Amino acid sequence: MDYPNSSNTSNNTSTNTNTNTANAASPPHSPYFLFIRGLARHSKHWATLTDSLEQRFGPHHLEFIDLPGNGTRIDETSYLKISDYVHDLQKKSHLIKTGIKPILVTISMGSMIGLNWISHFPDQIKGLVIINSSASKVCPTWQRLKPQTLQKFLKILFTSSDNSLSKEQTIIKLTTFQWEHTLALAPTFSKWPLTRVSNFLRQIYAANRFRLPTPTPEMSKKIEVWVGARDQLVHPDCSRLISQKLSAPLVIHPNAGHDIALDDPRWVLDQLVLFNNKLNHLR
Repeated sequence: MDYPNSSNTSNNTSTNTNTNTANAASPPHSPYFLFIRGLARHSKHWATLTDSLEQRFGPHHLEFIDLPGNGTRIDETSYLKISDYVHDLQKKSHLIKTGIKPILVTISMGSMIGLNWISHFPDQIKGLVIINSSASKVCPTWQRLKPQTLQKFLKILFTSSDNSLSKEQTIIKLTTFQWEHTLALAPTFSKWPLTRVSNFLRQIYAANRFRLPTPTPEMSKKIEVWVGARDQLVHPDCSRLISQKLSAPLVIHPNAGHDIALDDPRWVLDQLVLFNNKLNHLR
């Protein structure tokens, strides 16, 4: 499905394709953010967005936690249930343990974790950003993780070659649309080991079992669904269907792929400012 390059509002779902929001006003209340990555990716993959966020909000307002089996936690075993990831992050998060309500910024499988979290512990979360995610019984299986892309990912993980740079270049080409400039990140990303095949498959299993929670009106007000219209990994229709089911706004980036944070970190920063402003008006 081709998404439009102009804004429109339909029913309870609004669509914003504006990719030039650099003049977004500073949030009146200083927000806190907890960032959650998805399948086989880790906190370092937020890349240059991290620096921009620190300049805008301050480093103490940001928290990045890897899922077990990924990144700094590569030696741990990944869980088979999305709810177990929630409990794990609750124990790890300094923000949560100190009673601070963060905005969860999540992508792909990370968004499934965020949805489970906000549905069971709504008082812990200020807001939730869902980026290019999917859910069983909402999206067709072939749209949730495109088969040809899954095959390429498995080939990368199963290949015994030590050429980690080549592997990262392939992953970037699969997860971003503007890879002419995102490929420059591959040498940095290749310094960290890839998620083990066993943990990747455990994460796939957990994601495959995820069911979209039934939203309450209060929950829907705290959620935005973002989608990259050029996503090669998860079909963009999945985000559209999720936004409809959740009665949450759909925000479209017409020229980004699965990893919007790599394709256009400035857009992500500006959208977070706008989302925080909206959440503040819910008080």
